[in-house]
Formats: sequence, C-alpha cells, structure tokens
Amino acid sequence: MKKSCSIFALVAALLLVAMPAKAADTGDADKAHFGVRLQFDMNTSTKYSHMFHFGPGVSAGINYYAPFGKITYFNTELLFSYDTFGYEGDTENKYNRRHLDGSLNMLGLRLPLQIGVKFIDKAKLRLSAYTGPAFYFNFSLKADYTETSSRGSEKVKKDYSNSGAEMGWTLGVAADFSRRWHAHVQGTLGLTNMGMTDDLGTGRNGANFKRAEISVGVGYNF
Repeated sequence: MKKSCSIFALVAALLLVAMPAKAADTGDADKAHFGVRLQFDMNTSTKYSHMFHFGPGVSAGINYYAPFGKITYFNTELLFSYDTFGYEGDTENKYNRRHLDGSLNMLGLRLPLQIGVKFIDKAKLRLSAYTGPAFYFNFSLKADYTETSSRGSEKVKKDYSNSGAEMGWTLGVAADFSRRWHAHVQGTLGLTNMGMTDDLGTGRNGANFKRAEISVGVGYNF
C-alpha cells in the first residue's frame, strides 16, 4: 500500500509540472490535442529469463499531446491493457525440479508521462523521439500452466501476488502523418517489481520479477 501511494504521489507531482505545457503553443501547425491509441505489446521479464519469454498483449485508450518550446512536447496516455508473459522452463530447486509450461496474464491500466523532441515538424509529417516514466496499475496477475515433475503432470490455474503499482522507463520514436494519423515504436524497462511467486523454488522470500516490453502502436489525433 505504501508503494502504491508513493507512486500515485509521484504521478500527481509530474502532472503538476507537465500540464502547464497545455497553455503553450508553437504556432498554427502544431497544437495541443487529444487522440485515441491502440498498442500491441510483447512482454517478458528481466529477471528469471530462463522462465519468462515474450508473450503478446494489447493496450487501448486515450492520449493527450501538448507542444511547448520550439521542438519539444509533452504526451500522456491512459490505456487499459491485457498482457501475457510466456512462462516455460525448469525451476531452480535441485531437490524437487519441476517443469512449468504456460503463461502469466496481467490486467491493468498504464499511464506514461513522456517528453519528446521533434526532428521533423511539417504539415504532412512530424517525426520525434520521446522518453519518460510509465506507471502501471495492476488489477490481477494470473498464472495458467502445466506443471510436470517426477510425480506426473498437473494443470495449474492460480493468482500470483502483484505489486498493485509499478514503474518503468520508456524510450521510443513516433511519426504523425497529416497531423491525424499516428504510429510509434517503443521499449519499456521495468524499474520496480511487477509480481511475486513462490512457485519457482528460489527461497523463503519467493521470486520477484520485473517487466520488459516492446510495443508498436497506432492512433488517431483529434
């Protein structure tokens, strides 16, 4: 709970700093606007890479874009997301080694806060790069796998503990065509824990894992 409250407070502080960009205007060509986004995600973990593998996901929602200065802008989004993580490999417990084969499924919200730099800013094409924190608010983390050991195979479906809120850092590039159509490619590296389980046999405190994500998105600007 303390971690969730701290992340919410940090989000609020960043928004208070960034939102004055709404009042800024770089001219008629590029103005603040809302839009919609659809994003396809490939997710894995930077920890326990022998168990976690890329799995598909999807995120959809709204965004807000506001230019400030001559070549910079602020962008934020609120996206509902459903992500899967490939989950296959042998546990590290040498006395009771088990093979797991399945997936983890995460349902939640994400809120990125991005600062970008425009390299091309024309009526037909805007090309930019951006970076910033991404905040995830996780509703559920469910495991669905087949466990195989010396005792046979068993189908397992269960809830894993999730952090409730986590933070990552995003780096990406974006292109907007005719000021209306949007596309982007980005990567996000988790900075805090996404979830925890004792299924991996790594000791009394269980196994904590962090998100790593590659995303391709499209959208429409109003």
